[in-house]
Amino acid sequence: MGFDDLFEHQNNHKKYEHYNEHSNYNNQRYMNKSNHSHGYKNPHYLNYIFDKIKNNRKLQIWIGILGIILLIIIISSLIILIPILAKLVNYISQNGLQGLLNVITGFLDKIWTGTGK
Repeated sequence: MGFDDLFEHQNNHKKYEHYNEHSNYNNQRYMNKSNHSHGYKNPHYLNYIFDKIKNNRKLQIWIGILGIILLIIIISSLIILIPILAKLVNYISQNGLQGLLNVITGFLDKIWTGTGK
């Protein structure tokens, strides 16, 4: 078997690509209809979810509450992290990156040896 046979074998598969596209389309249509009661398998799944949210008042309330809680968590974490980042920038401006690297390597050496603090 030479290289020509290898390339001819690949070309034979191209003859059946059109058939495979149609069979996959028909199988997908069948799967969507048959699995409708077992789970929504549709490429428009997000539209289905948005329709469910739009028509369900309790779900809208829960999503609103979860959104507010998530927003509170994000804002509080930013309030906590901004002073820490300000201290880090201040330390870097006073000691430079070499000083920061010395502190980090010293801390990692203490962890590696097990002395802790």
